[in-house]
Amino acid sequence: MKEINILIVEDEPIIAADLRRSIQKMGYSVAGTVESGQEAIEKVRAGQPDLLLMDIQLEGDLDGIETVKIIQRDYSVPVIFLTSNTDSVTFNRAKPTAPYAFMSKPFRQADLKHSIELALTGSNRDNAQNQSNEIQLSPQRDCIFVKDKGWMTKIKLRDILWIESEGSYCRINTEEKEYLVTGSLQKFAERIAVPFLVRVHRSSVINVKAVEAWKEGALRIREKEIAVSKTYRDEVKKLLLGV
Repeated sequence: MKEINILIVEDEPIIAADLRRSIQKMGYSVAGTVESGQEAIEKVRAGQPDLLLMDIQLEGDLDGIETVKIIQRDYSVPVIFLTSNTDSVTFNRAKPTAPYAFMSKPFRQADLKHSIELALTGSNRDNAQNQSNEIQLSPQRDCIFVKDKGWMTKIKLRDILWIESEGSYCRINTEEKEYLVTGSLQKFAERIAVPFLVRVHRSSVINVKAVEAWKEGALRIREKEIAVSKTYRDEVKKLLLGV
């Protein structure tokens, strides 16, 4: 089972430490604890977490709501807002970001646990529903259109180098750019179904035409070493060598 990583954005050290302890006690991993909106944006860019616990009242130029709006331009990350301010103005500002929960401080541990579980469950369900909207296969089946910053962008299948699974997301790597889309790798591979894009691991699909080197249990594309699991080794070797 994939480890669930939760990013804590909280500028009160005592509350942040308490959140870290609570999350780890629930069996989740803490992707980091940051105090400002800018730090949160940089942390998400460095490695997208599975969930944001976002304090609304942050020090600095960006509060929690503005921070989430910026993150949501490029990333689909579920968010739970934490706040000591429950006025309607704050709530209405936060509502367009579609948070999975809006928790008032101080909060009970049981409420935090239930909110996290509901957010993760709801996010997985929404990702499954949205994948068909984020990935469209052309009628000729030679390219796909993926949602990227609000645009449906064309990617020729032959230009895909490899695809990686990251939980409920797929990272599509091409020579020019990397694209992040929602949905499982299994469903994505089933929709594409072309001979040169091949599953080599439960978390990887590769373009056999792009392979530059290989050895037992691994192959290399553009300096990226990709593991090949035992399940797929014979099939991959056959495709690479034509035997």
